[in-house]
Amino acid sequence: MAVKPRHLAFTQVGLDEEASRTLTVKVSEPEKVKITKVSVEDERFTVKLTDGSPGGDGTYEVAFAGSGETGRIATRVRIEFSGGAVPHLDVPLRGQVVGDLAYPQRLTFNKRDDKYDERDVRITSRTQQTVEILSAEDPDKNLAVEVTEAKGAAGVVHATVAAADGDAKGPIQGNLIIRTTDAREPEVKIPYGIYRSRKGLRRPPAVPMRRPGLRPLVQGQDPRKKPR
Repeated sequence: MAVKPRHLAFTQVGLDEEASRTLTVKVSEPEKVKITKVSVEDERFTVKLTDGSPGGDGTYEVAFAGSGETGRIATRVRIEFSGGAVPHLDVPLRGQVVGDLAYPQRLTFNKRDDKYDERDVRITSRTQQTVEILSAEDPDKNLAVEVTEAKGAAGVVHATVAAADGDAKGPIQGNLIIRTTDAREPEVKIPYGIYRSRKGLRRPPAVPMRRPGLRPLVQGQDPRKKPR
């Protein structure tokens, strides 16, 4: 049994939108192996045969509907068959549902020269509308955030590291919460990580290799024995 591609990804699918991909299945021993069922677990995905015959080689359309909430989904297409060494073959599926807003999927704050990075977080609209930000906060108080002046159609939040004990605690994880006037996505949650800089470890100075001194060999002397 061979499938192409070995995995399917649906990225940046908007709410109430749909995307589809093609999955090709080839049965290596059709006289012995028969496909009995092709299914998918998550209800936001569908799979149907578009070309070929049931039980044998075929082309399938896998569709993903951007319904429900924004976020990422992971599931699989399961191809069940009889007569093979194993009872089924799984094809991983990954989907991403996005709203009307575009923004970073994650923020990273690194420490360089004893100072943490600062970030201007921009939120724009996929429909070219002006984004208005109502408020922004970090519930864990690791970040100091401020809604600043919009840049064009983009709303902007300035974020700096406020945790004074970041070095003692090591890496810090949290979520930046931004509230907007967007009807579909009134609240945006952006994960962040605060990391200390990693300085390269110094290698110890190389120790020069001492080579044994050569001594003249006396005729008839065993080289393994030291001269008296």
